[in-house]
Amino acid sequence: MKTLFLVRHAQADNALPGESDFGRVLTRRGMQDATEMARRLEERDLIPQLLLTSAARRAHTTTIVLANELQVSEKQLRIDERIYTASVNDLLAIVQEQSLPDRLMLVGHNPTMTEFADKLSSERSIDAMPTCGIVSMRFKVAKWSDIGWRTAIDVDLDYPGKSP
Repeated sequence: MKTLFLVRHAQADNALPGESDFGRVLTRRGMQDATEMARRLEERDLIPQLLLTSAARRAHTTTIVLANELQVSEKQLRIDERIYTASVNDLLAIVQEQSLPDRLMLVGHNPTMTEFADKLSSERSIDAMPTCGIVSMRFKVAKWSDIGWRTAIDVDLDYPGKSP
C-alpha cells in the first residue's frame, strides 16, 4: 500500500515589480498555515518518508516548514526542478519513478496540483485545493510505477480553515 500527499504551497505574497514569480515568499499566514497543516498530519500519524518539492521559493519554504514540524530529516527532502512547470502527466511520471518510500509527499502549484489530485482520485472530485491544502490518498499497489488515473482510494482533502 502506498500513500501520497499532494500539497499546494502555502499562501505567498504577490511578486513585486521586477521580481519573478519563482522567488515569491510566504506570507506570515502562509507560514502559520504550513505549521498548522503539519500538526494535523502528525495528529493522524501521516508522516511522509520522502518530500519532493518544486524549486520555487514558496513551495520549497512550505516543504521546509512541514519537514521541520514533522521532524523529517533534510535527507528525506528533495527539490525536483520539473515540478514548477509540470503538467499532470509530468507529475504522474515523477511519482511513478519513485522506488523506496511508501509515504510520499509532493509539494507544488495550482492549477496542476488540483487537476492531478482530481485525476488520481477514484472516489471523489477535487475541484479546488486552497493554499496549503493537502490531499492524502492511498493506492493498493506494491510499486509507485503501478499507480494511474482513478486508482486512488481513501481520498481526503484537508486545508487551513476546514473544521475538524
